[in-house]
Amino acid sequence: MNQLTGNITSINSQAHLSLVQVLVAQHTLQVLLIDTPQTAEYLQTGQNIELLFKETEVLLALAPLSGNISVPNQLPCTVQAIVEDTLLSKVSLDFAGYRITSVVTTPALQQMQLALGQQVVAMVKANEIMLAS
Repeated sequence: MNQLTGNITSINSQAHLSLVQVLVAQHTLQVLLIDTPQTAEYLQTGQNIELLFKETEVLLALAPLSGNISVPNQLPCTVQAIVEDTLLSKVSLDFAGYRITSVVTTPALQQMQLALGQQVVAMVKANEIMLAS
């Protein structure tokens, strides 16, 4: 499980959903939750918070990313380690001092031709991130 620490900068709620902006190492991440400040005490502007997301939910793209894409969380990273296996491979990344891991299919990894020290963009959809206080 990937884990980042951030600070809630804004919350926009409608019905039972909230779109939460969290500042992590000078980068704003968006998190979509089935919760509101009325139903979850931790949803307060200024609150320090942990962001959690699965390794299998981290998409990779070569940097620089060109064109528009619907994934709002685009994190500039550096490849730190690659463990290639038959079906799945693990890519360890550095994002502003945080270690992020992505698990991708080995054919996808081979197609990308990643190398240690290479710049990539790690992407995580807003609905794939969990918050913990």
